[in-house]
Formats: sequence, structure tokens, C-alpha cells
Amino acid sequence: MPWFIYMLECEDGSLYTGIAIDVAKRFQQHCKGKGARYTRTHTPKRILFSAMLPDRSSALSIEHAVKTLSAKQKRELATRLLNLGGGVAEAEGIGKNSVINTIV
Repeated sequence: MPWFIYMLECEDGSLYTGIAIDVAKRFQQHCKGKGARYTRTHTPKRILFSAMLPDRSSALSIEHAVKTLSAKQKRELATRLLNLGGGVAEAEGIGKNSVINTIV
């Protein structure tokens, strides 16, 4: 079953990265204050990107790698993925190092 990594931009300009099977549903949960603790105090404004991965393990690995990036690097990653995928980027088979190398 495919999983997705997604990045949200919050009203205060901060970024949140997470994983989900259904990104639209998860975004709605975040907006209603029923998502992650972070988004309860940083209201989500929009989804910057989502990328499909083959399984939960891959999604968790990529999520961890993305969370180690600076905010500037995260924004650059979102821009590059959007340019590749036109809104929703398919990232099947991308390894942790590939995501980081995309930024550099």
C-alpha cells in the first residue's frame, strides 16, 4: 500500500512534515486541531507538496531525512519536487540520501 510524505506551510510561515495514507484527510485533521501536536498551535495554511512512496517504512525514512533539513532546504526540496511532479510528486524508490542530494 502506498504511503505519502507531505509538507505543510503553517499560518506563521513554519513548516510541518508528516506521513499519511490519505494526505487530504490528514490535512483536514490538522486544520481541525486533531492532527499532530505541532499543528494544534501552528495552524496549517496549505500543503506545499506530497510525494508517494511504496510503503510506510520508506515514508518514515524519508520523513526523518526531511526533518533533519533546515527550513530553507525544506522549501527548496518542496520547490524541486513540485517542478518534477506538478503538484504531487511521485517519489517511489527514492532513498534517504537521494532526497538530501536533491537539495544540494
